[in-house]
Amino acid sequence: MVGVVGLVQAVITRLLNVLVLVVGISLQLSFVVYWYIMSWNILPIRLLRDWLYRVPAWSPSKLEDEASDPDQAWSHHRLWLPKAKIHLHYVCTNPVTASVAAAIEDGQSKSASAVSGGKKPNDTGNRKPLMLFLHGFPEFWYTWRHQLREFRHHTHSHSSDGGGGGYGYDCVAIDLPGYNSSDKPRHFEFYEIRNLVAVLREIPAALGYDSVDTLVGHDWGGMLAWRLCEQYGTGVFQRLIIFNSPLPTLFGLHLCSNPAQMLKSYYMAMFQLPVIPELLAKYLVPAQPHHRIPVELGELKFQARALASPSSSASSPAAEPIPPVSWRSADVTEYLRFHARGGDAMYTAGINYYRHMFDCSLLVGADSWHQFIWQHLKRIVSGAAASGGVGSGSGMFQAIMKSPSSGSGGAPAASAAPPPTATSTATTTIHQPTLVVWGGNDSYLCRELVDSTDRYVPNVTIKFVPEGSHWSTQDQPTVTNRFIRDWLNSPASKLEQKS
Repeated sequence: MVGVVGLVQAVITRLLNVLVLVVGISLQLSFVVYWYIMSWNILPIRLLRDWLYRVPAWSPSKLEDEASDPDQAWSHHRLWLPKAKIHLHYVCTNPVTASVAAAIEDGQSKSASAVSGGKKPNDTGNRKPLMLFLHGFPEFWYTWRHQLREFRHHTHSHSSDGGGGGYGYDCVAIDLPGYNSSDKPRHFEFYEIRNLVAVLREIPAALGYDSVDTLVGHDWGGMLAWRLCEQYGTGVFQRLIIFNSPLPTLFGLHLCSNPAQMLKSYYMAMFQLPVIPELLAKYLVPAQPHHRIPVELGELKFQARALASPSSSASSPAAEPIPPVSWRSADVTEYLRFHARGGDAMYTAGINYYRHMFDCSLLVGADSWHQFIWQHLKRIVSGAAASGGVGSGSGMFQAIMKSPSSGSGGAPAASAAPPPTATSTATTTIHQPTLVVWGGNDSYLCRELVDSTDRYVPNVTIKFVPEGSHWSTQDQPTVTNRFIRDWLNSPASKLEQKS
């Protein structure tokens, strides 16, 4: 009898595995087909896209509405980017940086040197190395509050020009285009990944810097940070720190072959629809703090649920618990104000990032989806056959990961891949010293996403926060700040160590 029960359980488990795989692949194929049609570069489709996904009109809020700090650790400003012709809201920990940026925007002939005491903006005797923070979805600069307070006073062993030591960084945290108090361009095409990367590339010069000493990104900010470092090299971005944001190449491969990640990314498929995601977001965001956790929509986890009450995280089985030590009632209030400031325009703009991630080379390094599908169809099929069917899907992923001329260890041969270019993430090599910090309880990204990072990032250090969620910078700030601090003071963070 025991043997029969065990056999039945094994059969049921196998059937459930197959069902999960079929559902995941069906979802993947549905939005790939949808975007294959919607990405046709013909005038009627372009006009339709812009009409369906157009960002509503929005009026900028006053900077006084933003969160202040009792210790005056930061101040609020707007940054003008002349090529993109937009203003980004940002906070900085060094008033000189804001003064230099204002002088550059005003177009004064004396420019930055007049404001900074006659020295170059990057002179370490005058200004500190720049640490630039890029937030994720659906967040704003405030997600970095613990890091802003910590690293404005951090004693570091290097400076922006590669020599000497120093005390503290010029910490700058921006609101990405479309978020919070930053401008929200209405045209859908503005939110193409290549356009966003070009916009962010303007930031160092607009702040009066030649380069960014340390670029820090989380979630979508991490995705864009990977691309910035790949595309512009160590001359512009010298060091990279990533929180729960996989290398785009690896994410694309897992998204096409890893059933577990397919299911975790279900919301991305839903985000491709017009109107519906925005309506859900507007309905789910609470108007004021209360003791119930709002229903969450994929990664659109509304932070207002954090500590409305000590038992709040227990009232929703899907919620990731956030320790009380890292969240205060003031933090909850700031997130509620953030949703109110951004309004309908912010939801559409933020979701438009996702609507563009499948029609470009961000994930798979191909110029189009049909090119990628044809390139990898053979390896997907052969991987499925090698795994003995459609069980776990690991064979498919391994097949895709292997280069056509790779050896038995799976490492690509030196002649197998062309040099990396701005449009080829499949052969990505990140030359910057890189720290990846990964929350172990991430509900949206599989831990396996970081396993092969060292194939593309030779000088990478990976740290795990077992109790951390997708937002480990907020729910485990002491741990994450220690990882950053130790890495910045270690030889691994030095650019000279890069081979």
